[in-house]
Amino acid sequence: MKSLKEGNPNPTYLVKTKTQSYVLRRKPPGKLLKSAHAVDREYRVITALNNTDVPVPKTFALCEDTEVIGTTFYLMEFMEGRVLWDASMEDSNTAEALGFYTSMNNTLAKLHSVDPIKVNLESFGRPGNYVGRQVSIWSKQYVDSKTEEIGENEQANRLASSESPF
Repeated sequence: MKSLKEGNPNPTYLVKTKTQSYVLRRKPPGKLLKSAHAVDREYRVITALNNTDVPVPKTFALCEDTEVIGTTFYLMEFMEGRVLWDASMEDSNTAEALGFYTSMNNTLAKLHSVDPIKVNLESFGRPGNYVGRQVSIWSKQYVDSKTEEIGENEQANRLASSESPF
């Protein structure tokens, strides 16, 4: 088992057997914010998308028994690919960047064409005002997790909460 840095903020590991490679994703240790690090939610969405045109790994199991490894985790197939840490793709040539962004846009189009009802995700999330809910959640998470007063952060939090058009 090898730790993969690409899985932040949820610890992610490459698990190899003689015949196949898998990825294990788990919640991080420590006190977690409510609704953060929901690997069970990741598993549900990836599994639901398995029978669509959206390129996602095959999922194998979700384990919510914290006695197994100390936290909730799931196992999926390992898919070769590239993780981009810099969206500018400065280390790539124009053709490579164009290919990447074309593929990304095609994948997003496939994702947005999925009917949530047909993949049993109709109860997943709440419709409408997504951005407003996210701003509210992030604001509360900031307040719940801050360890010191940082003026710029306080101001950004106030602005996001009060000036949001959502």
